[in-house]
Amino acid sequence: MDRMREFTLQELAEFDGQDGKPVYVAFGGTVYDVSESGLWNKCSHFNRHLPGNDLTEQMGSAPHGGDVFDRPGIKAVGILKRDPAEGYIPPFLESIFQRFPSLRRHTHPATVHFPIAYLTAASIFTGIDLLFPGLFGVDHEKIAFLMLVLASVFTPVTIVTGVVSWWVNYQFRLSLRIRNLIGLSVAMVVLEAICLIMRVPGPVAKEGVGLFYYGIMILMAPLAGITGFNGGQLVFPTRKG
Repeated sequence: MDRMREFTLQELAEFDGQDGKPVYVAFGGTVYDVSESGLWNKCSHFNRHLPGNDLTEQMGSAPHGGDVFDRPGIKAVGILKRDPAEGYIPPFLESIFQRFPSLRRHTHPATVHFPIAYLTAASIFTGIDLLFPGLFGVDHEKIAFLMLVLASVFTPVTIVTGVVSWWVNYQFRLSLRIRNLIGLSVAMVVLEAICLIMRVPGPVAKEGVGLFYYGIMILMAPLAGITGFNGGQLVFPTRKG
């Protein structure tokens, strides 16, 4: 029997179905060719799992087990060679993930909805205040400020869970998508801080320097949306082949 080829994560990533290459994925240390499977294509598996990746941890939250790799059309082509230090997770954290597999991948996507929702609301109420001040006798500017405060509370939590997810699921590997997320997150924190500094002393005048404040508040919604989209692509990819 021929000795099976050894793949590093970097080599595995090359087999993504692009440019005529086969579609490979890894599970439990074994690399499988899933090119002939009707459940895989050059894009992804049910818009959740990308080819060229180790799916061992992701399978913990899937509706099936590793037995899917025993199906016709799927064959083992090698073994995944890992650095012993790569992907180390403290035992206490690993035990939590084993008991609650969904926490490994979904804690960050769950928390990220809070700052996105609050920043979007802050932009909407700011826009209403600018266009229709005092509409229905409501102080929309104050509501926008409260939404900003809530977003600022949840943003650090989201960043912490994002860093943990980056560590656990991607071993701090940098991709273009993750670089974008880091830059957008830093921009969000900075802009939130600027708005808080300007607004905490009291309502900001709608003229002069105050227009800078209102401009940032309006831009919070698209910024949050773009950030959420980039993050969503890591969990629910829509990349086309």
